[in-house]
Amino acid sequence: MTQIGTPEIAKIIYHAFCETHIMYGIAAWGGTTKTNMNRILILQKRALRTILGLQPMESCREHFKILTVYAMYICEVAHYASIKQPAQGSALHNYNTRHATRFNLPAHRTSLYARKPIYAGMKILNHLPQDFRQETGATLKNRLKNLLLDNPIYSMDEFYQTTWT
Repeated sequence: MTQIGTPEIAKIIYHAFCETHIMYGIAAWGGTTKTNMNRILILQKRALRTILGLQPMESCREHFKILTVYAMYICEVAHYASIKQPAQGSALHNYNTRHATRFNLPAHRTSLYARKPIYAGMKILNHLPQDFRQETGATLKNRLKNLLLDNPIYSMDEFYQTTWT
């Protein structure tokens, strides 16, 4: 196989042609099934192996310097929820409780409701450290992006099981 460019050029091509397609509307379709998200993650791993010249069975986790599809989804819905400014616990009462800075997740009966971007974003923000919940807009998105670039995640379950400091 002949190499046409450097890994830096390949990464630029990845961002231009692959990541843009994944990012388009991810807040809306990112709440899809785990199977669908894993299909995209596998394609991302294949692209990363091609860019870095890794073997087919070699682990990509320590080489991931791009956002996984799950990380892209987390960044987008957290950003969306921070912009919409849903009610936090402190808006309900004047007591200083330990969860006063958390967002109130409304009760629901269907799993479809839990996939809504605003609900998923509030749930993600509640799982992050308190200083992330104080941020909004681009500042939150950049901090979250840097956190997820340093800690690539391969599933939403992995995100919720991780203790973020």
